[in-house]
Amino acid sequence: MEIAAGQGEMLRGSYSAELLKVMCERAEQYNVQINRRLTTPELFMAIIQNKIIGKTGIRATRAPSSKAAINSNLVVCQPYIKPANFVAPADHPDIMATLSHLSLVHYNNERVLTNFKVAWNDDDGCDIVFAPISHTIFGDSGLGDDGEAGIDAFRQSHACNEFCEAFGMGIL
Repeated sequence: MEIAAGQGEMLRGSYSAELLKVMCERAEQYNVQINRRLTTPELFMAIIQNKIIGKTGIRATRAPSSKAAINSNLVVCQPYIKPANFVAPADHPDIMATLSHLSLVHYNNERVLTNFKVAWNDDDGCDIVFAPISHTIFGDSGLGDDGEAGIDAFRQSHACNEFCEAFGMGIL
């Protein structure tokens, strides 16, 4: 279960990175200016296997394979984002809504990424987009995936904006 959850988080991170790349390509193609730079954090997954060393303690070692052994823990890692740096999604409503709409278009109506978290990165002035919820037609993308009902809920609640139009996406 832990490995599946970690793999789901990694997958959603890769979808976010892919989607931001597609958004940049569309912005260039349609000559759209986005006032903020957006990026995703580098994620990696580690499986820690605990080995008992006598009665005095536990030593953590890397698990020898991609399958977790008994007494192991899964950790999905990303750079630390200070809580003070979080930006309310309401600060970026149009571009985040467009990113979700773009995901539906890019994935041929089979997947939509929603509820992105956003953090301001003081180091390079770039907003970090991470931890979306993914809804797929099969409902198999992990925690929070409401399947077709999630996709339909997005379609019903999304209000297209100037970016949706500028990126050449049809109205939902």
